[in-house]
Amino acid sequence: MMLFLNLLWLFFLQAVCSEAFSDHAGRAVDLNSTSMPGPVLLPFEIRRKERRERVRAKMQLRQAQNNNKPATHVAVPKESKKEDDSAMKTLTEWLRGKVTDPDYMIIATDRDTGNVDGWGALLLKEGAFKEIEENPAFSRVYEEEKPYRRLSIPRPRQLEHGHLGTTAGMLSRMTMSKRAVQWFRQVEASNTLRAVSLPEGETLDEDNPQWDYVYESHAGEGKYIYIIEEGIQTGIFAGSEFPNPLHVATTHSRDRMDEPLDRDEVDNSHGTEVASIACSQAFGVAKSATLVSVKFHGELVDMARAFERVVAHVNHPDRLRNSVIVSAIGGANPTDPVGILDDDVAAKEVHKSIQELLRLGVPVVTPAGDDNDENNSRPNIDFWPSYWEHDNYPLITVGETEHDGSRTDRSQGAGQATTWAPTSGAEVWLKDEEINDEAGGTSLVGGLIATWMASTEQPKWDDSLEGLARVQAIRRFVKEGQGSGWQRQVPDGQRVVWNGATQQDHAGARLEGIEESELNCYDLETRQFGRRDSFEPLIDEMCKAGTGLEPSPVNDVDDYELEYYKEEMRWVKLRVRKPLGKTIRYDFDACKKAMTRILNECDNDPDNKMGWKAGGEVRVGHVIWSIEPQKLRNPWTSEPHGGCKLFGTWSIEIWGQGWSGHHLHDKIRPKWGRNAEWHLNYENAVDHREWSYRAVNNGITQDGSEFHERIEKDWLEKLIRDTVAYNGMGFSCEELTDKDDPTYPNFGG
Repeated sequence: MMLFLNLLWLFFLQAVCSEAFSDHAGRAVDLNSTSMPGPVLLPFEIRRKERRERVRAKMQLRQAQNNNKPATHVAVPKESKKEDDSAMKTLTEWLRGKVTDPDYMIIATDRDTGNVDGWGALLLKEGAFKEIEENPAFSRVYEEEKPYRRLSIPRPRQLEHGHLGTTAGMLSRMTMSKRAVQWFRQVEASNTLRAVSLPEGETLDEDNPQWDYVYESHAGEGKYIYIIEEGIQTGIFAGSEFPNPLHVATTHSRDRMDEPLDRDEVDNSHGTEVASIACSQAFGVAKSATLVSVKFHGELVDMARAFERVVAHVNHPDRLRNSVIVSAIGGANPTDPVGILDDDVAAKEVHKSIQELLRLGVPVVTPAGDDNDENNSRPNIDFWPSYWEHDNYPLITVGETEHDGSRTDRSQGAGQATTWAPTSGAEVWLKDEEINDEAGGTSLVGGLIATWMASTEQPKWDDSLEGLARVQAIRRFVKEGQGSGWQRQVPDGQRVVWNGATQQDHAGARLEGIEESELNCYDLETRQFGRRDSFEPLIDEMCKAGTGLEPSPVNDVDDYELEYYKEEMRWVKLRVRKPLGKTIRYDFDACKKAMTRILNECDNDPDNKMGWKAGGEVRVGHVIWSIEPQKLRNPWTSEPHGGCKLFGTWSIEIWGQGWSGHHLHDKIRPKWGRNAEWHLNYENAVDHREWSYRAVNNGITQDGSEFHERIEKDWLEKLIRDTVAYNGMGFSCEELTDKDDPTYPNFGG
């Protein structure tokens, strides 16, 4: 099929192009030549190839950064005793003299016995390694693996020991009937999110926004997503992306290193990226879930402490059955899944903590790995903790696919993964509030599990189960349950994860958040405002103009705005703003609801009888709609003010506050001819002269050829009344002679 498409594309190019053209490198290519520079790639294939190259470069940089960190070591005692045992205290003090930073050292204790398993994070002085090796109190010393941060997720090989129990009763009463739920629609969602809610059997065109992201209304409400990382930048965008997060940290991170709980310590923002896919407002699946940032510092032995903190924190009545754990960090190198438990202190302790979480009935999501390549050189899951997955150690592992559901070259776990996620090129937040659109993500599945936990109507596992049986049921649901995935292009019949949204759900989905969106009203006291009846007619025009735009990438800014009544007192801008790098596309209903809400819900003071509106903004998802008056005015008034003088046939003077005189001259000029001079001045004075208008009939001639007609007092007063347009209110015009105007006969002199 691909060959057929390639031939079609080549034929098209031959038909519309000359016989010679340039390839991507700028070389001339003769289409009639028998030697071609390789197959012609379709546009989406070119984009995918370029993305693979960028990802490969980033992974090489990640490995280089790991290699540049100072080596740390772990020392294991020959005889394990309690930390406060005199022998252990002696060894601890001896080791403190062998390291460059004694405060950086971590004492690893067995979570069951409390005995010392080893001393980790040792920054050894020169020659200290050999001294520890030769000390008979230690069984061994080894260089510690650096934490390896993975972005994708597939499933591990089976472990033959350490089983937790039985699979009996698993999913015995899985609910299979799907009842009506409320679905929301997120406009301009990332392609990863769009792929997650793609109805079964449909295809996703990355360049065609046919399918928006739709999601079930609970979206993880009341659930907790624990993410174990070296910090998450939870305060980005003033905390609006991760509302009300919880923070847990190891002693090493919080006290010894004095690291802020809400800061991402990693240069590439790994923790913030992982959290973005799970539960951020812009890019996450569980938008209503509570993020629990579990922070450790630097070394795998401290990550083991972080897991212990999770076990203690999650074991709470409010959280125990409402939580999911996500860990995208583990060992880097291929190792033996059984032997590692004897050889590595951190691995041993993490294994025990995960075992305890599973026994408590808490699901744990881990990556399958992203160290494979185009040559399939590392296809299997061969690192901890993921390779401990087994029916009785039911980790949930996730493989990575492209948005079309085909496995990415870098993803491990073919034939092994619990499920697969379309996270290649996922959009995520970086800690500096920029967007990375080349990420992947284990945590997407963690977010979906939180969403399914919160749903009362979608099909899921039998939630009456407890402990290990509950986690086994959740894993089985993720792997093969109704509404949790469907087969796309992954080999061996495996499925890509899905949130269950059908075509009917897409058709009936409401635009997200209009009723529950954040409204910020501007203040009339800022003295920038206009009348409601001036702003309201503009909304339809603004929204129709916006929906007529073609989706297009935006580089420097990502705003769309229309400006009205420029330089008048009612000068206003209507705007929509989005994050950098997104595209401008929204629908008419979303725009009108947001803009109308500003007019309906802001500035409703009982004394505000004229309907003054200072504007405001509505934030829906990550889009901000706003009405922004521009002109600085006199303080608002509860009724119009003004006055008028008619100097014979020579001149007119009109002034006002609370109404616009900008178009008076359009009515006056036809009576006095094209040579009539006029001036409109904005004064911001304190005597109700917010503006004043003067017109002079300087076109009068002896024969009256430019004197079209006399302006009568009644006509002028009616013009003012119609212009004020407020309860029939107007102002009397004082009739004076030509010579009463001090400028007569020399206007402007």
